[in-house]
Amino acid sequence: MNFDVNAYSFIIFLSGTVIMAFLFNIVSKRLRIPTVLLLIASGMALGELNRRYMLIGDDLLTPVLEVLGIMGLMIIVLEAALDLELKREKIGVIFRSFSIALILVIITSLATAFIIQWYLDINLNLAIVYAIPLSIVSSAITIPSVSQLPEKKKEFMIYEATFSDILGIILFYFMIDVVESGEWVPVIKETTIENVLTILASILLSYVLILFIQRIGRGINYYLILAILMLLFALGKLFHLSSLMMILIFGLVINNNKLFFLGFMQRYIKQGTYKAILLNLKGFTAQTSFLVRTFFFLVFGMSISLAVFGKLEYYAITLLILVVLYILRAISLAVFFRTRLLPELFIAPRGLITILLFYSMPKALKVAGFEQDLVLMLILSTNLIMMFALMFTKVEKRNWKRSRLQMHFKGSLSGYFYRTNRKFFFATIFKWITNFDQRLIIFRS
Repeated sequence: MNFDVNAYSFIIFLSGTVIMAFLFNIVSKRLRIPTVLLLIASGMALGELNRRYMLIGDDLLTPVLEVLGIMGLMIIVLEAALDLELKREKIGVIFRSFSIALILVIITSLATAFIIQWYLDINLNLAIVYAIPLSIVSSAITIPSVSQLPEKKKEFMIYEATFSDILGIILFYFMIDVVESGEWVPVIKETTIENVLTILASILLSYVLILFIQRIGRGINYYLILAILMLLFALGKLFHLSSLMMILIFGLVINNNKLFFLGFMQRYIKQGTYKAILLNLKGFTAQTSFLVRTFFFLVFGMSISLAVFGKLEYYAITLLILVVLYILRAISLAVFFRTRLLPELFIAPRGLITILLFYSMPKALKVAGFEQDLVLMLILSTNLIMMFALMFTKVEKRNWKRSRLQMHFKGSLSGYFYRTNRKFFFATIFKWITNFDQRLIIFRS
């Protein structure tokens, strides 16, 4: 059976993918199944059909995947930054999330590096390069997955995942320079200077770009903003700057203008126009993030062969890494939090950034025996664990039911007894009485 690949079939594929991803989002919210799992599974099915009928060459998938990964990473970090408000009362959660992200990236990378060193028989520095991508929490998966959690938990997870991405990328390229040069001190000095220059340049460029957007007003084309950010992102990579930090700072500055535009600078901000632009930018970023993330994970699934699940040695290595990962995460969370650690303990998915960093690794550092199949196993495992953790997390649902009941019972005698007697038997009795109270109020009115 032959398939004729033409422009119309390509349009059908694109539109069908978007519709499918939209339906996956509905399923994900209802069943708490990460959308990434559904997209990867669909991609693997399409990949098997593609290899059977030779529709698209596998050599075309890698560059497409890399471009989608870079765009997705940039847009997702921008989306996260546009949701973060820098206020005095949030200093605590910012400090805790940054500290946990930094500690976990470092200690998990070291622990995983010893496993990889034993598995591949390579030197420790090179093993750390391979371990860092496996130690980064994916903001691309975490941010949409925690939308139904309580506000404080959701805010912490968004901050942690964003910081994990940024710190992981900085550490990854730092270790590549160490391995290639063989020296630590010069690389540390160079990296410190680059990061300081990146922060200063990012703040300055953010001011210029925001004033430019403000000048154009509500007629701004948001694809123009995206094109400018992508250009700055690519230029930053060419000049060895932390491009992801540039995107993060721009998002923070534009979303917290009262903090960064002080004194006389506020006269350049027209709050009515500014708020409308910011609101539209958030919507545009969310929709673009949805599209890029959809096609990235679908194409990634297409690049994977089902034969990976027949390699038993990958199961053992993946299990060992998972045990180390969650033990270290539990210890770190316990140090900074004295409340229950669920479901934060198991919300540590690997995803887009892990794949992207492995694809961006220099060819000279690639080691035979470490395949992307192992990366896939870890991504699927961490996402499945997160899925079950979210499925069995009923905090938000229970609080919602309780708040609705309290709202209905407020001011009634039966509501007082319900709040003081929480057991099921009494709750059932007083619920009937409450219904009587409500009917009596309606009758009086």
